[in-house]
Amino acid sequence: MDLASVSTMVGSLVSLGALTVAIASLDEAKREWLLRSWKRALSVVFYVVLFANSALGMYVFKIDSQPIARGDVLALFLHFFNICAGLVFLFMAASERALDARNAKRASLEAKVSELEARLAQGVSPLPRIDAA
Repeated sequence: MDLASVSTMVGSLVSLGALTVAIASLDEAKREWLLRSWKRALSVVFYVVLFANSALGMYVFKIDSQPIARGDVLALFLHFFNICAGLVFLFMAASERALDARNAKRASLEAKVSELEARLAQGVSPLPRIDAA
């Protein structure tokens, strides 16, 4: 290992330590936003690499002029499985977001219903009175 590799590793560790201290010193809202943004960015990069790598692997299988070997067929199957699994994971994540939004709206409506029921129990009309003048 040469000196450049060692200095690169030490510099990376020091940078990682400084980044950790900087993130820890942020207030809660900014830290949450930063971590949520990084999580989303890493997720996007993961799916782009997954789909690009699998599509490229399938394309290479198609254009390869060598005789087909057992390993090539297995790799093709794994690339196809990766694409299908990635689509399923994206669908499940979208479904989870939709269900979370629906549950939040339901909780809000249940709170309003509880408030109206409490007002009825107190004998207060839940609707404003309209005077016919």
